[in-house]
Amino acid sequence: MKHFRGKQEYNPCIFPSMKNNGFTLIELIMVIVLLGIIGVVASFIIFQGAKSYSTEEIRKDLTTQGRLAVERLAREIRLIKCTKSGSSCTTSSTYITSFTSTELRFINSFYEGKGFRYDSGASTLTLCRSSSACSGSEDILINNVSSFTFTYIKKDETTASAVADIWTIRASFTMTSGTQSEQFKIEIHPRAFK
Repeated sequence: MKHFRGKQEYNPCIFPSMKNNGFTLIELIMVIVLLGIIGVVASFIIFQGAKSYSTEEIRKDLTTQGRLAVERLAREIRLIKCTKSGSSCTTSSTYITSFTSTELRFINSFYEGKGFRYDSGASTLTLCRSSSACSGSEDILINNVSSFTFTYIKKDETTASAVADIWTIRASFTMTSGTQSEQFKIEIHPRAFK
């Protein structure tokens, strides 16, 4: 045996090679379990993000459709024709031909027949192009309408029961898609009513 001063001779039995070292079974199992936990947490976060995005897209679509319907309701109802009597102008059954909680038909200031009708079976609000009947001459204004109500108000803020008493028209509706719903309300005073 050779002796070196200050240095010891390399002996493979005393200093095993690093090439032979590996991972133990316990270390492999621990890594797999940790990666599994991290994967579950990450997938949950990704799933929640995708679900939130989908929900917001549905709500955005409902809001967009609802706003367009509100604007169209306001634009058309503001143009209801009335009968002048001195300085006042009130409507009559000549100009508002039907006023129920789900349907409003009228003649506008351009003498065109118009109206709106809610069909609960089809969940639609339709724009009518006739003052006498909506069937056959209507376009779907919005879909996914789960409820719709017209309310007719007098000048003193009570409910109007006669055509001549109508001063303001309120429309409220709810749109639903899946589990998401949006409510819309509008109060319209026809321009010609004085």
